[in-house]
Formats: sequence, C-alpha cells, structure tokens
Amino acid sequence: SIFTLKGEISTGRLVGASNWFLRGPFLIQGVIYAVLAVLFFNAALFLVVLFFNSKIQTILLDFNLLNSIKHNFLILFAIQSAFILVLAVISSFIAVHKHLKV
Repeated sequence: SIFTLKGEISTGRLVGASNWFLRGPFLIQGVIYAVLAVLFFNAALFLVVLFFNSKIQTILLDFNLLNSIKHNFLILFAIQSAFILVLAVISSFIAVHKHLKV
C-alpha cells in the first residue's frame, strides 16, 4: 500500500506535511494487520491442536499440548503480539522512510 500511495506521500511532502503526519496512517495500518494476523494465527493453531491433540499426545508420550496452550495462552499471545507489533512498526517505518526522500 505504501508503494501505491507514493505519489500522495510525495505530494504531502511537497506541501509541507510533517514526516510523522505522513507515516501515521501506514503505522496504524501495520498495527491493525499485525493484530488481525495474531488473532487468525491463534484461532488456526487452536483448531489444529484441537483436531490433532490425540495424535500429538500419542507421539509425545502423553504430553497434552492442548492443556499446555490453554494454561499459557496469555503469555503466548502477549509474546506474539509484542513481536509482531514491533516488526510491523519497524517495517512500516522503513518502507515509508524510503518514499519520504523528495
């Protein structure tokens, strides 16, 4: 989306918009995509583990992966969210910075 809107970024830069004013929408968009990605991934992970839990438990010598994920869900969700948010903000920042040079 940054590449397709590079003309608007250039125009905003020429009329005097600040760098943060131009970066803001792309950073917010990256954060929204990151949150949605974490939610979809966790839903898919839960469904896969729920479906294959008995097979995984047989292979891993009675280790119940479903219970482990349930008990540690908040920690896993927080780590995933923090990592993906930092990654989204940094990548959006770098990509927009490339087009801010006029």
